Amino acid sequence: MIGKNHLCYCGSGKKHKKCCMGKEKNDRVSSVTVDMGEPTVINALQIDSDGNICFQKDGQTIIPQSAHLTHLISNNKDKVTSNIPLKEVDKLTSDTFKALAPLDFLFIIDTNTPLENNNVEKVKSACAAIYYQKVATNLDYVNGMGKVFYHQNNIPGEKHALVELIQYILFELKIGADKIVGIVTDHDLGNHDKYNSRELPLIKGTELFLPENFTLIYASADKKNENILTKLISECDKKATELLKGN
Repeated sequence: MIGKNHLCYCGSGKKHKKCCMGKEKNDRVSSVTVDMGEPTVINALQIDSDGNICFQKDGQTIIPQSAHLTHLISNNKDKVTSNIPLKEVDKLTSDTFKALAPLDFLFIIDTNTPLENNNVEKVKSACAAIYYQKVATNLDYVNGMGKVFYHQNNIPGEKHALVELIQYILFELKIGADKIVGIVTDHDLGNHDKYNSRELPLIKGTELFLPENFTLIYASADKKNENILTKLISECDKKATELLKGN
């Protein structure tokens, strides 16, 4: 158990008593949001001890069209710390590990660009990624990678790195369309649903759409101790920062 004079687990560098002490019960919120596709009357909701959720109407289970598991900090302007599209809408869950269970591969990527580069035509960025593959019922660590690259200033480095990662997955790792791939990023949460539905290309003005078997997942690199996804993307953020400093 963390003591009041220990460093706070959130990573702020402050003592626990001057940071998150006393807030834990009130400010962390997990929610499952659903889209039924059309107006639907629900008159029963079941949640079991394992976090499995079931909507019912007159004793019949109602399956939503889509659903998300979202974690946020409610006293910080509703700061979203992670957002996972649920692949199995007939098995709704509030458990992060169960939400990731349908994936065959999980990639985590973070890209950093120095602020002083923002006024130049050619920008230097660094990205770092790690990935996991499903072995039996677990997602096991496979590899980590990182690189420094230059790109046009009118397109964010995060977009360049994401497209390169997708190409690497498809053409280097040769992961086929029969595998479900999740990519965790802390960029552009507001457009994730449009990318995932292939309504919007990854880069404006191009035909670079997310492959059908890919899903973008959001996690904040700023809140490294919130859950497993924020911890992993924080590791990528740290590595990308080190790569920039070394070049």
